[in-house]
Amino acid sequence: MRFSWRVAALILVLLAVSASIYATAHDRVRLSPVEWLVREGLAPFQTALARTSLWLDATWARVQAWRALEESNLRLRQQLEAMERDLQRLRELERENERLRAALQLAERVTGEWVAAEVIARSPNAWLKWVTINRGSADGLREGLPVITSQGLVGRVSLTTPHTADVTLITHTSSAVGARTEPGGELVLVEGTGSIDDLLRVRPLDANASLAPGEILVTSGLSSIYAPGIPIGRLTRVESEAYGLNPTAYAVPLADLQHLDVVLVLVPPQDGDRGEGE
Repeated sequence: MRFSWRVAALILVLLAVSASIYATAHDRVRLSPVEWLVREGLAPFQTALARTSLWLDATWARVQAWRALEESNLRLRQQLEAMERDLQRLRELERENERLRAALQLAERVTGEWVAAEVIARSPNAWLKWVTINRGSADGLREGLPVITSQGLVGRVSLTTPHTADVTLITHTSSAVGARTEPGGELVLVEGTGSIDDLLRVRPLDANASLAPGEILVTSGLSSIYAPGIPIGRLTRVESEAYGLNPTAYAVPLADLQHLDVVLVLVPPQDGDRGEGE
């Protein structure tokens, strides 16, 4: 049998390990030479392993913190979106409340029969001066009835279906309303100009009439359509033609025609109709 150096080396290693285990199996205050060598040799590797372990622990903690932060951000984002939806609903309720309050205040000031309606559509450009409301012939509406808001006159009904109606605004070029000035009491004709800035043209019926900026225009009551005293607009400027005759004035509507929301249609008794002419 041939002697094997590999077997001999393995036996020596086993003996050294056994001796080391025996030498360290009880409490001691000093290290054996083998322990000293092993510890010194393994120290750099243990240091590296310890640092790697600490780095991995810290990295994992940061990953967990990032995940928790992302989840927290997601929850906060969802809560913010929910709050924004609630705020939007609250604003819509406030606007609806304002519309209803304005309609109620207007209803308290209006005598006779009336029908409240919401504006559901308006002309596609600023030069076509009409709006559509959600009440129609089934609600007693018919062509020619005046339409107002809490601020003043809006126009008149020009077309009806059972459940909708078109309202021609006082700024439309086809609109003409008999009015008087306050406090002057001059009789005038208020015409729509169709302008984008909603100007009204005011023509006095008396060539010698005295008109002044700031005066209020109200319906005269001489028309079969409009009851007297409905506010129309405020004079902004007065222009005189040659030799100071036939002055022409301009006014702005008191009603906010650009932001119509809720309107009232005045419905006189059927047996009190006097026709639809001006």
